[in-house]
Amino acid sequence: MMFPKKGKQKYGKFSTLKRKLHDIISQYVRIRDADEYGICTCCTCGKRLFWKSGVYGMHAGHFMTDGTHASTRYDLENIHAQCFLCNNMKEGDKVKFAEYIDNKYYPGKADELRIKAGMHQKYDRLWFETTIKEMSVKLSELKRKKCFCDE
Repeated sequence: MMFPKKGKQKYGKFSTLKRKLHDIISQYVRIRDADEYGICTCCTCGKRLFWKSGVYGMHAGHFMTDGTHASTRYDLENIHAQCFLCNNMKEGDKVKFAEYIDNKYYPGKADELRIKAGMHQKYDRLWFETTIKEMSVKLSELKRKKCFCDE
C-alpha cells in the first residue's frame, strides 16, 4: 500500500537543512565580527583577514566544537571569527578562545558554554526550517546595516 507524500518540503533532506543553517550562521558570524571594511580579527591570534577570504581565510570558529556538541552548535555566543590556522591547525586554540569569550561577554561565560555543551540537544525539521528563516532575515538585515549588500 502506498502512502501519499506529505506537503513538499522546502529544503529536502535533513542534512541539507543542517548545511543550509551552517552556511547562513557562518556568514552571519563573519559579517557580524567584521569592521566597516569587511575585515575580521581572529578571536584567538588577532590576525586580520577579509570576512569572505575562502577556505584558508576567516572561519566561523566554534569554542565548543560543533561536531560533538549539538547544544552549542548554533549558539551565536559560541561562534566567532577565527582564522584557518587557529580554527583547524590549532583545533580552536581553546584557552585563548575561552579568554576571548569571557572578555567579550562576562567572566564565566566560557564555563557556561562548556556546561551547555554537555547537555543533550536534538533538533527537528521544524526547528531547522524556522531557524533558517529567522537567521536569513537577520543576515539580510546585518548585510544592509554594514553595507555588504553586494556580497
